Amino acid sequence: MTIESELRTRLIAAATSAASRIYPQKLPQDPTYPALTFQRVSGARVGNLAGAAGRAKPRITFSCWAQTYVAAQALAAEVRASLNGFKGTLTTISADIALENEIDDFDDVVNVHRVIQDYFVAHVET
Repeated sequence: MTIESELRTRLIAAATSAASRIYPQKLPQDPTYPALTFQRVSGARVGNLAGAAGRAKPRITFSCWAQTYVAAQALAAEVRASLNGFKGTLTTISADIALENEIDDFDDVVNVHRVIQDYFVAHVET
């Protein structure tokens, strides 16, 4: 499994209010809200003098979408409670997760609120 799929599995298991609506990169057309999207923003690999160390520290962004500001904030709080500060094994990958940044946003094209969360996910590469 990829680290992204393991994070998605954790959020589904946490029964977030958008557990059945977690999508890679973009929302489907006419989505049901609240919903989550995720994507890898950077993919740093850890090395040492001998070469690759078998560890990575990508930045993964989650966007928490909802029709109201309060609902977007509530979903963001659920995601934060499940991911921020996690240390251990997800499904099969050992990881250390830390929230780096959080931004409020509003998409006036589709009229929805969004909270963007950036996480650093240090993990062993499989």
